[in-house]
This record gives sequence, C-alpha cells and structure tokens, in this order.
Amino acid sequence: MARFLPALRSKALDLPLQYSGALGPLNREQKALVGEYLAAVVGQMSAAYGADGRRRPRRWEVERAVAEGYERIVWVYKSVDAIAGNCAALPFWLLDGDNPVTDHPLIELLNGPRANPMETGHELRERLSAQVLLSRRGAFVEVGMNRRNMPHRLDLLPPGRTQPIPGDKDEPVKGFLVTLADGKRRLLDPETVLWFRKPH
Repeated sequence: MARFLPALRSKALDLPLQYSGALGPLNREQKALVGEYLAAVVGQMSAAYGADGRRRPRRWEVERAVAEGYERIVWVYKSVDAIAGNCAALPFWLLDGDNPVTDHPLIELLNGPRANPMETGHELRERLSAQVLLSRRGAFVEVGMNRRNMPHRLDLLPPGRTQPIPGDKDEPVKGFLVTLADGKRRLLDPETVLWFRKPH
C-alpha cells in the first residue's frame, strides 16, 4: 500500500485534467469551477510532492505561519492572541538579585506609554509574545541607546527578515543582518539586539 500511493500521486500529476461526468452534464460556470478545483488540487500535490513521488518538506517560516495559520485559522488566531494578550497583561519587573528595581529606563519603556514612536510598552510586549509563538527563529528587539548609554527605545525587528550571523567560539553571534522593506540591508551589533526564542 505504501508503494501504491506515491505511484498514484505521480500518475495524477501526468494526467490531463478532465471531469469524469459522474454528476451529469455541466454548464460553463460549473465546468470552470471544476477545472479550477482540479487545477488547485494538482497544483498543491505538485508543490508538496516531487516528480519522484516523495514528499517535499516545507519550512514553517514566520510569513507562512502568519499567512496560513494566524490569519486563516480562527483557533490559531485565538490561541496566539489569548497567550500573547495574557503575557502582555503582566507588568514588567526588573530585579537586582531579589530586590525589585523601581527607577530604570527599561521599566518605563516596557510598562509605559511609549516603547518607541509607534507603540506603547503593552503593545510591544504583546507583539513580542506573538512573534515568539509563531516564529521558529524567535523574536528580535533592537535596543536604542542614548548618549548616556541608557535604553531610550525598543523596536521589534521583522523575524523573517532578521538573520543571526554565526561567530566563532568566543562570540557565538557576530551580528544580526536585517533586510529592510526597500531591500537594503543593515548589520546590527549583537550588543544592541535582544534575541528571544523558544526551542520548537
């Protein structure tokens, strides 16, 4: 049986698309719908299976996770939204040993009204949690420092366009290469990027 199905898949890819006539005569609109459906089925089969009948692995990149899971499947959306919303509802605490720190710029950024010019600390924490759940690579946050070497803004980098550059034994990550929306690339120092990841 295991040998039969790959052979059947390869035969289906070679056959011309045609309607068997089991439902009776079809009008023009019905024929168009059946043709589109069959083309979509065979197109999916040829994308998922090679000419040799073996299944091709498809990577679950963050763009695909968002497009096929988060935006299309209500259960994925509600699950990610509930987890990210509950994570963001918790206030950020900074500890020095066992003692809470109350006056630090990071607390103001993550709990305050402005983590960067576009979003609040709560919104940043919620998007960060969602990206960690959806992305295999994790999430990347660029920390903007002021002249006093204190953090003054936090920007969430696009995980699908941010690539860690491996280093050597002394320095595991040499930097982060970010491809911008216009196609330009920025190389970021590893000291300025926080990498949040969960092993999948």
